[in-house]
Amino acid sequence: MAVSLLASNWPYYFIRQRNSRARVDGQDGTLLFVQDATFQERPGLADKTLVSFKSANAPGRFLRHRHIGVCLDTNDDSEAFHNDASFHVRPGLANPLLVSFEARNFPERYERPQNFELFLHENDGSELFRRAAAFRGHMP
Repeated sequence: MAVSLLASNWPYYFIRQRNSRARVDGQDGTLLFVQDATFQERPGLADKTLVSFKSANAPGRFLRHRHIGVCLDTNDDSEAFHNDASFHVRPGLANPLLVSFEARNFPERYERPQNFELFLHENDGSELFRRAAAFRGHMP
């Protein structure tokens, strides 16, 4: 299923890939933006009960975390890649009607934007963290 993910605390800001980095940018109305912000939601590469996000416009590339940054990378079919590209879908930390994405291989670390780039950070329990780590799905 094709999906775009809208940041809950910044209206009209979507997760997108740009230059192989996962970012949160404001919708600029271009076709390239829509393509960069559209992902195929797939069963998790490491565990089918989880989720992985395949790029809609970069064949064979998935969102994955590397160190603490989230990037778009080619699936090398390794166990490490499969783990890094698989996320638990949790009820939104700030609002249960939203979703938050917890890393499979780093419990309590969630995707969240910081300085417009997407990172994997440990939940510090703050209201700011909870709002930043929650997203809304949107059909492109």
